[in-house]
Amino acid sequence: KYAGAKIPTLPEVLDFVQGTSLRLNIEIKEEKLPDPELVKQLAKLIRDFDLVERTIYCSFNHYSLMGLRTVMPDACIGLLYHGGLVKPWIYAQSIGADCLHPFFRFGLINGQVKNAHKAGLKVNVWTVDEPDDMRWVYEQGADGIITNKPDIALQLR
Repeated sequence: KYAGAKIPTLPEVLDFVQGTSLRLNIEIKEEKLPDPELVKQLAKLIRDFDLVERTIYCSFNHYSLMGLRTVMPDACIGLLYHGGLVKPWIYAQSIGADCLHPFFRFGLINGQVKNAHKAGLKVNVWTVDEPDDMRWVYEQGADGIITNKPDIALQLR
């Protein structure tokens, strides 16, 4: 179905997004020590395309996010995580994050959305592709859904 499809470069994506009202969620994929040069280049690109206000940065490597914070204090930071963290809003506040990005099955338990909101954090859950799961996520009050099926998510919203 997608034979011959070309994966766009980040500058190509930014150029496309620039002419729209779309928002970006950029995941920094670093499994080792953060690369200070990577976050500097990323921050420069986002500034050059004037997309600072429409971009959220997330990563499972929270050190990478803190590296980005040093070169881009105005960055919107979302903490990606998979497991069932206890009081993740407190951890997020302690490192200056703006959002929680939990796996939806763990991130919506025990009043976590309500507590995150009280702490001034947004909650964007991943990856929610099934309509029944999307409905449940909306009922829990999550701010955003990361999905491979945005058409269905928008329809159900």
